[in-house]
Amino acid sequence: MCKRWRKSFAAFLEDMGKRPDGAMSLDRIDNNKGYTPSNVRWATQVQQMRNTRRNRRFSREGETKSLVEWCEDLNLDYLTVLSRLHRGCNEDRLFRPTKRPYTPRHKG
Repeated sequence: MCKRWRKSFAAFLEDMGKRPDGAMSLDRIDNNKGYTPSNVRWATQVQQMRNTRRNRRFSREGETKSLVEWCEDLNLDYLTVLSRLHRGCNEDRLFRPTKRPYTPRHKG
């Protein structure tokens, strides 16, 4: 945590503001960096779950996203794509259209 915040809760509040929603909590944007004003945000549980080290990220057309985000954007069934990934499919096959459209697995 940055020294400024360690010394003063008022400084933290000045930088981050009050929690916008009771369900939100602090999240590091880059998990390899510390808790600093430029690397911390208020985030929902879903945002935090998508920002973990264990998530695989894929780059396509100059954009990097988690597997679930690509499935949402491309309307692909997440479990089908995950199964393809575990079978060792390359990225061309991984993101081919699926028979079922994307359906959220949890609320958020």
